[in-house]
Amino acid sequence: MRYFFSIHLCFWMVLCLIGSAFGMIAWAQGQQPAAWQMKSPLLLDVARVSVDNAYPPAKGKPHVEQLLARPPVALIQQWVSQRIRPAGSAGAPSGSARRALITVEQASITEVPLAVSGGIKGFFKTDQSERYDAVIRVRIAVLDEGGEQASARAEARRSHTVAEGTPDKERRDLWVQLANEALSDLDARLETEIRVYLGSFLR
Repeated sequence: MRYFFSIHLCFWMVLCLIGSAFGMIAWAQGQQPAAWQMKSPLLLDVARVSVDNAYPPAKGKPHVEQLLARPPVALIQQWVSQRIRPAGSAGAPSGSARRALITVEQASITEVPLAVSGGIKGFFKTDQSERYDAVIRVRIAVLDEGGEQASARAEARRSHTVAEGTPDKERRDLWVQLANEALSDLDARLETEIRVYLGSFLR
C-alpha cells in the first residue's frame, strides 16, 4: 500500500509541476499568471479526484469555444490539477473509500449579434457588432460507497463586445481573455462554496 500511495503522490506532484510550467511560460511571454495559479491547492480527504466532462462539444455558431487551441474545458482540467488535491490515503481508513467527482456542466463562449446602424448614419459610425458571453459552471461532489456525501456548485459569467470589422485574431484573443477571467471568478466562488459545504472534508 505504501508503494501505491507513493505512486499516487508522485502523479499529483507531476501535475503540479506541469501547472507551474504553464505559469512560468505565461510569465516569460509577458503575461500575468491567473490569480488561481498562485494559490495553494485545496486538500480534500479523499483517495482520488476525477473529472467528468458533461458539457457536449460545440459544433458551430453561436458557439466559438471550439475554435480555441485551449478551450474552457481544457482550462478547467488544468485548474482541477492545480487547485483540488486528494489528501486521503487509499490504504488508510480515513478517506479510503471516498473520491471527489468534479463535473463540468458548462464551459461555453457564444457569439450574440448586436443591432448596428444602417444607412448614412451607419456609414459614419462604427458600432459594437457582436457580444461574446463566457459561461463556466462546475459541480464538485464527495462520494463514498454509500453514495454522495456532500456537494458544491459555482458558476461564473463574463461578457465583452467588439466593434464592426474587428480582426479574427483580436476576437480570439478576447475569447481567451474571457475564458481566463471567468475561470478566475469561478475559482473564488467555488472555493467559498467548498469551504461552506465541503468544509468537513478539507484538510
